[in-house]
Amino acid sequence: MNFSYASQAVFSEFGLDTERKIVGLSGPPGCGKTTLLKILAGIIKPAIATIFDVPQGGLLILQEDALLPWLTGWQNLEIVGLQTHAAIVAHSLYSTVEPLLTKRAHAMSFGQRRTVELFRAFTAQPQFLCLDEPFNFLDESTRSVYIDFLLNEHLSCPVVMSTHHVAELERVRAEVLRFSGNLPVSSLEVSE
Repeated sequence: MNFSYASQAVFSEFGLDTERKIVGLSGPPGCGKTTLLKILAGIIKPAIATIFDVPQGGLLILQEDALLPWLTGWQNLEIVGLQTHAAIVAHSLYSTVEPLLTKRAHAMSFGQRRTVELFRAFTAQPQFLCLDEPFNFLDESTRSVYIDFLLNEHLSCPVVMSTHHVAELERVRAEVLRFSGNLPVSSLEVSE
């Protein structure tokens, strides 16, 4: 797979193949982690992708806040229309968001907004989930709840997540693939 932003080649003859359910991407800022997540989620298309088989039905959660600020937590869950009211209330992580559902997003802290975003992603039942710095702004208690959720395989789809905090990848028992920081990227190093 090849991909460039204007004249800056980001990926050249790049391939990724893994059998692991959770894959972690690490490396310095600007090395291509978020770009790879966007390609995997189908948000951007590579120039050449003859062998790069990207799963359909991918969902991408970026580190930028994606809640609509004038809506409540509940309205932000409903707006995507991916789950029924009953399914949301019955979800095993519902207690993490219940206190936030009547608050407007603009009145929530960054961590509270992140809690709602992750819950929305997990209840969407995607075929493939891409998470960019998923645990940013979460307090340790909420972070542990979401890590346990991933570890106990409540989420049935493959997950690719990026982070600058390799300890988070170790906590979710991800296969860690490291970007060197040099562009263009043609391969990733497997961290032990």
